[in-house]
Amino acid sequence: MLSIVDKRLFLSTAQVLILGERLSQDGIEEVLDFFQRDHEIDYSMTVLVAKGVTPREILEMETDMESIPAVYINKTVENTVSRGTVKRIMLIDLIKDIGGSGRQPAIGQISKAGEKKVITEGTAVFSDGKLAGWLNLYETRGYLFAIDKVKSTVVNVPADEGKIAMEIIRSKGKVKVAFENGEPSMLTVKVETQANVGGYEGKGALELAGQSVFSGENSGGGNKKRNHDGAGEDPKRIFQRYIRFWCVCVQIPPSELLVPVIPLIVVIISLSLITVHDFTAFLPILKNGMTPVLNAAFSFITFPFGETVAFLMLFPHVNKKEKLKKIVLLSAAISILLGIILFFRDISVLGSDLMDRATFIPHLTSLLIPGLNVEPLVDINLLIGGGVKISVCIYAAAKALSQIAGIGDHRKLTGAITTFCVVLSIWEYKNVLELFDWAEKVWPYYSIPFQIIVPLLLLLLSLRKKGKPSNAVTES
Repeated sequence: MLSIVDKRLFLSTAQVLILGERLSQDGIEEVLDFFQRDHEIDYSMTVLVAKGVTPREILEMETDMESIPAVYINKTVENTVSRGTVKRIMLIDLIKDIGGSGRQPAIGQISKAGEKKVITEGTAVFSDGKLAGWLNLYETRGYLFAIDKVKSTVVNVPADEGKIAMEIIRSKGKVKVAFENGEPSMLTVKVETQANVGGYEGKGALELAGQSVFSGENSGGGNKKRNHDGAGEDPKRIFQRYIRFWCVCVQIPPSELLVPVIPLIVVIISLSLITVHDFTAFLPILKNGMTPVLNAAFSFITFPFGETVAFLMLFPHVNKKEKLKKIVLLSAAISILLGIILFFRDISVLGSDLMDRATFIPHLTSLLIPGLNVEPLVDINLLIGGGVKISVCIYAAAKALSQIAGIGDHRKLTGAITTFCVVLSIWEYKNVLELFDWAEKVWPYYSIPFQIIVPLLLLLLSLRKKGKPSNAVTES
């Protein structure tokens, strides 16, 4: 195709990915592998499966509502999701389901409803990466209730001489599987809902007191619970509270202003992902034994914990040297805690398979937060953390070289070292894949002398020198 056209596909602006029915029956794993390896792809695009029509026919449709078919399809999916009759799945979610063990993906369905209209109701069910069957709109709604994906919708419930439109305001679904002799024996689906009466069509008055509209464990009928957070509070008091908070922030020195930003952003993003976590991603535990765990631990020793040796050059310049040990232990504990939070968050959200193949994990994690774009927060963390690390490393290198060469002012070497590092990084790696390959296979062994052996030798020499008595004491 590239030999006869003068343009290339720019996939980062794509909003919808439609898979054909025949392609889905043959298997979609190779197609997803292509999209996953393209660094320009938008992982948040909506994925659908065409039924009874080819994707080309849908995308070439000229609608009266929107000039761009992808915009029209996306808005149609949003409307259908609010009714609970289609499962909306993003590309990143589909990659997770395909790569995760024990998961079988389900993708929203799209078909033609006329010459200039599409309908997005129903679900395509997959098994081992291949299309296995279809769910109609009612089966889709039941499936979404079971997997706890329905947050708000309207359900028509039969009543005496009419029907009631129940507006679901809260829903919780849970699926359990019982095993006997290592084989699944019983599947239990439990759904709890709370609803308001949205409308009633029938004869006579609707009486809800003393009777249940739904059967089973559902609770409905004129739910009047309200949550007025902060309602009724004096606006002047709210203003004074935030003014006091701002005054406290203004008094923070600029050097310490960025310290709490990184852990705060990590906590915000982690709490925002509570609704999309899946702790079954940790199973099975130690499937391949302890060897992969030990290899990963060895990599963590050299990066990032091994690189903290550069921060030793800052110890002589701390303001309160008497609290140095306490500060070091507290910083190490906070760093370890943040690392554990990030590890559990990314595993439970992305799964081990996608984490192993992802280039920049925080970017993918931020895409899964429903209805919120937190990528700027991830970029802020990257700029702050990366800037601090680069500054410390350059300072440590300049300080060490100035001491070795006998140069009084280490700042004279800062520009030269920075330029050398930039040129070396461009010359050393042709692309990011070479960087990752070198960091995984070479860096752990290359860095051991500089991060562990040399610092330990210097520590032993300093302890030996400290233990020797001075000349004055010897002569006396």
